[in-house]
Amino acid sequence: MDEGLIGIRAVHFAATAMTAGAVVFGTLVAEPALRTVEAAPATATAVRARLACVAWIALALAALSGPPWLMVVAGRILGQGPGDTLSTGAAWTVLAETQFGHTMTVRLGVALALAVAMAALAATDGTIRAIAALAGALLAAALLGALAWTGHSGARPGAVGDFQLVCDILHLLAAGAWVGGLLPLALVLSSARRSMDRGGAGLAAAAAHRFSTLGMVAVATLTVTGIVNTWILVGSVSALVETDYGRLLTAKVMLFAIMLSVAAINRLRLVPRLDAAETVRRLQRNSLMEVALGLAVIAIVGALGTIEPAVHEMMMEGPHMH
Repeated sequence: MDEGLIGIRAVHFAATAMTAGAVVFGTLVAEPALRTVEAAPATATAVRARLACVAWIALALAALSGPPWLMVVAGRILGQGPGDTLSTGAAWTVLAETQFGHTMTVRLGVALALAVAMAALAATDGTIRAIAALAGALLAAALLGALAWTGHSGARPGAVGDFQLVCDILHLLAAGAWVGGLLPLALVLSSARRSMDRGGAGLAAAAAHRFSTLGMVAVATLTVTGIVNTWILVGSVSALVETDYGRLLTAKVMLFAIMLSVAAINRLRLVPRLDAAETVRRLQRNSLMEVALGLAVIAIVGALGTIEPAVHEMMMEGPHMH
């Protein structure tokens, strides 16, 4: 395995998911929750500032990790070291003549537009903020969903490839909404804990209930699209245990199951009882635990995109098994 490529992919995927998660969380969870409970101005300002900080840092990290990813991919395609791809023009060739390069170019434009929308969120005019929030959520989703064209599904022709591409886009968007929204949730809960006697409990409950609903939709989407992708890319139970791809995918599914267990505890035991500061603290702690598990899943995704799918590996090994 190419550890450098795996690391860069993992960082870029994580940063993009965090960007989308923070922006979407702000639009679909935080702002409605703040309006519902009529939070104190200081609390609302703190929540918005924290979410903006996460989104800007994540977007910057995504932007900074993009060029190294391009250079490593160009080096692999053209058989050069990453350091030689700029001097020889290989990176520009990949950027101009490959699907990966075209995707990265489009995503750069989307990222710049997203930055403009995020800057507009600081406007005092409520109408401008509302338009910027909607535009930001759509652009953040596009930035994340376009990653599907950089993986295995983006390279597969025909109807099956198109179907897999749609599943991959939905899988990415669901992961961003859930995993990318966990840190913003923890930050909102932290702000709520500081003002439990001034509407903080209501803010914690409103945000947690909204995110719980979003999370259930995301989990259902992840499960269905994950099963479809496994069927297409693995093809058989034996491939799950006999190939590197299958074993990595199995590890990813196990981590996903652990995340589901923590999420179930949150939904069934903690979310209904957020009128106490200790319960809010426990939900915040569990959310951060889910963030760590989610980042581990994304690291595995970074590796999966660099190796042959199990179904291809089994097909190549087939003739040698007789």
